[in-house]
Amino acid sequence: MPSFTLALWLGAAAIAAAGLIQGDGYVHAGVREINLGPHLQRRQYSQISLIVDTGSSELWVNPDCATSGDQDSCSQGGTFDPRKSSTLVDTGESKSLFYGSGNATVEYVVDTVTIGSATVKQQILGIALESDNINFGLIGFAPATDGQADYPYLLDTLVKEGVIKSRTFSLDLRGSDEPTGALILGGIDTSRFTGPLVKIPIIPVSQTPLRTDRYWAVLTGVGLTGPDGTTDKSAAFQVPVFLDSGTTVTRLPSRLFEAFGEELGGEYDPQNKWFVVDCSARNLSATVDFYFDGKTIQVLLKDFIVQIDATTCIAGVFPDDQEPTLGANFLRAAYVVFDQDNRNIHLAQAASCGSGPSIQSIGSGSSAVPSVTGQCTSGAALPTVGTTVTTGLDATGTRALTKTYTGPAITASLGGGPGPASTGGSLTAAPTATASSGGGGPNALSKFLSDKASTTASASPTSTSKAAGTRAGVGAGMAAVGMSFVVAYVL
Repeated sequence: MPSFTLALWLGAAAIAAAGLIQGDGYVHAGVREINLGPHLQRRQYSQISLIVDTGSSELWVNPDCATSGDQDSCSQGGTFDPRKSSTLVDTGESKSLFYGSGNATVEYVVDTVTIGSATVKQQILGIALESDNINFGLIGFAPATDGQADYPYLLDTLVKEGVIKSRTFSLDLRGSDEPTGALILGGIDTSRFTGPLVKIPIIPVSQTPLRTDRYWAVLTGVGLTGPDGTTDKSAAFQVPVFLDSGTTVTRLPSRLFEAFGEELGGEYDPQNKWFVVDCSARNLSATVDFYFDGKTIQVLLKDFIVQIDATTCIAGVFPDDQEPTLGANFLRAAYVVFDQDNRNIHLAQAASCGSGPSIQSIGSGSSAVPSVTGQCTSGAALPTVGTTVTTGLDATGTRALTKTYTGPAITASLGGGPGPASTGGSLTAAPTATASSGGGGPNALSKFLSDKASTTASASPTSTSKAAGTRAGVGAGMAAVGMSFVVAYVL
């Protein structure tokens, strides 16, 4: 599965990097794709790859590859050698960090961080003393989960030192067949989306499922639009979801998970708790649709359905009744502006047009994010939502899941990002410096597919990971073939 890198670096050295642009109040970093999986050859990099994570806050480097669960992937990330930095100061403080599928204990240092031609001189970051089940370090852009930051995070420092004007950034991960995306700190690129940016309030902490401070938004409906333009839509509801680039797939309440699996013609695999679907569905001009107040985001099936080996695909949605999450396979289709200061998320349909970036700086204050419309006329190859709308997608009923996968055992899993950070972990001291029978609606995906003999794989993968570890909804001890979205610190 792919990962995406952009060039950043630590220490005092200045290095030119392609794809990096700094303007008045913003820093634009082009994102490039790299491939990660269980069969990588070891290669030497002059950079450190870090997962871009909107589900956690901390910046840390140097995971322990021996306990990562996939040493080959981990070794691609490189290692930061603090002895080579003339500006590093060790604080002597440490903390344990916990994620959805891994953990790390880090010691905090203060060092210079350079992003393109923009530099912050007093950034606190962690260097891992030990870690488990994490292949890459992280660069987090979320608020503190418990609402109490132990020290100024990277966005805070960028504002304090005048690099950007407010704690805002845009994330554009791009579709699976597009090579470049972008992270823009303090800016918006209108050449990367279509239609207006729509403001969605971040849900107050007191109203979130587990009282956590994340990028929570209210999802008001879901649907499936087929190649013929027929949209099979759910009745309106209100489900809190948070946007997490560090999670490979989307996680939704069980009834929505079951509805999507059935609509996509899936066979439920009780061992892995996912739906196996026909890989040919990825070639259809059909979308999974996510409705918010005033905005619909369409995710092409080629991005929503995950191919986990040469012949096996699964629906990119898992059950989660505690913290529903819109992961990277949703974010590929969305252009998102995150505004921590005003507690808003701004959404548009991702697209690509023009000959290059067209960036507007984000200011400060209550109207920091400008009301802008994307330059693009439409997203790539999207069917039109609402040509014919039905309400056949039952998102309220509990299904019996009678279509069960009976093929060979699937021994590949979703690797990639660590999932959201959890509360907990202690800092030694604050570093300074209802049941019904469901049914596929008239737009059930199977009507667009040719008759198929089976959704099973012809053979199982030949590789397994070196260490067992359980992810939410994913079996233990499997070969990791997931995707991450990563940036790179260049030494």
